[in-house]
Amino acid sequence: MTLSNEVVTKFNEAKSGNYDAINYFVIYFMGNVEKQLQNLDLSPEEKAERRNKCHSIILRNIHICYDSHNYVEQTLNDIKNAIYLNQITEPDGSKNIVIVQKDIIRAKLSTSNLDFVNISVKDRELARLFYLENKSVDALAEMYKCSKTIIYVRLRRVANALSAQKTSNFVPASQPFFTGSRK
Repeated sequence: MTLSNEVVTKFNEAKSGNYDAINYFVIYFMGNVEKQLQNLDLSPEEKAERRNKCHSIILRNIHICYDSHNYVEQTLNDIKNAIYLNQITEPDGSKNIVIVQKDIIRAKLSTSNLDFVNISVKDRELARLFYLENKSVDALAEMYKCSKTIIYVRLRRVANALSAQKTSNFVPASQPFFTGSRK
């Protein structure tokens, strides 16, 4: 599925907490939810319950997905399950979110400069070891002398910081930028 530039841009804005962008996705999905609910023979209470489930799915997936394509695909699938099967798949926590989104974050890390992402040096190194060098969580937990749960929480924090990073041509003031002519 190919997404429009508007959807990709709005997703990036929604990840950084822009309420207008979040509302864009609520409107984007809830219109289809309403159409699908009209075709079902459900009581008004059942429709309201499923509508509320779909609304929470839309908001939840903004926070747990790190790629616009993955977000749309996952949200459509979750909404379908909520409407037709009355089931909601809850993520089990940082571990499942990190594992499911690993390839997406790896791709973002390989094209990003971690020095400009707002995370600690320890977390940068952890991300490099896990995503780019494929170190296991067990090995990282032993190396950092902490539990696997803490490793997953820190990896999710890195993924959140990476996804919150603005995609632009902005050059930070601390980075030297050549503006004059050479002699």
